[in-house]
Amino acid sequence: MLFRKLWLSLCAGALLAAHPLQAEEPTQLREVRVAYIGILPSETTEHAVYPTFDFLKSQLGHKYRFKLFDISNHDFLEEINVLKPHLLFAPSEIYLQLAAIPQLNAHDIAALKSVFSSKTSASVGSVFITRADRNDINSIADMKGKRVAAANNENLSEWWAALGELKERGYTPNRFFGGERFTRERHLGAVEEVLAGSSDVGILPTCLLETYEGVGFVAPGSLKVIDPYDNAKDESPFYCRRSTRALYPGIVISSLANAPDDIVKDVVRTLFTMPPFQGNEWAAGYDYTEVLRLMRDLKFGMYENLRDYSLGALL
Repeated sequence: MLFRKLWLSLCAGALLAAHPLQAEEPTQLREVRVAYIGILPSETTEHAVYPTFDFLKSQLGHKYRFKLFDISNHDFLEEINVLKPHLLFAPSEIYLQLAAIPQLNAHDIAALKSVFSSKTSASVGSVFITRADRNDINSIADMKGKRVAAANNENLSEWWAALGELKERGYTPNRFFGGERFTRERHLGAVEEVLAGSSDVGILPTCLLETYEGVGFVAPGSLKVIDPYDNAKDESPFYCRRSTRALYPGIVISSLANAPDDIVKDVVRTLFTMPPFQGNEWAAGYDYTEVLRLMRDLKFGMYENLRDYSLGALL
């Protein structure tokens, strides 16, 4: 009997030694929910959101369990309230709308800055393109009545900035083009439209044409920039071709109401140590003056209600 008890005791000790986790539960990693607004074109998601998310996981995965979610552009407020993300990737024009909602408590913690710009707040604009053999389209005035292609008509980095330039030159933006085609998720679709002759003019975010030419998606010299802006006019250098005078901040990462301070601090420190990627880097120094001016002039975003001139709206 004594021998049997001793044998059972030794067996139990051996099992505990072989499986120490049975004796002590592992530490549970805290979850960090990261989301991005679905309006972002696929190129932006692939070249900015995914690399940043992977970098955060590689640097902070020992402390936190990161999860990434796609939030619909049209129902983003409802989805944010349900999902309650800690961090959010959003274009600057959407971030400003979120920051105006007190209960969300959105604060910008980093902004995507082009390495081809000297200012975070002047990272993106628009470039008008057409086929190089289109001798009839050399200026913005020549584009009037022509068919245009762009990825999306709901974001700043191409469509809004382009319309802002048209308005700045005295045109009525919503009556300028003869036809509009939106390829939705893919900027490259606008290039394909122009090269195929399905559209006369294309609109791209700044620096994307150089990227496409560099990786071989577009043959150098097959497209030309319409009315290129002279970058030498600006005090702050910008090194990509553009058609718009104004430049704007791009993607913003913001913390939301339920993000703990220590998580935000760790994320900020990590973002600013991330090496440049895909021609971009995370930086501070936010100035949304130009974005607010553009939305007010076009009555977009938070100023969309200014389009309603009815007595009820005025009251």
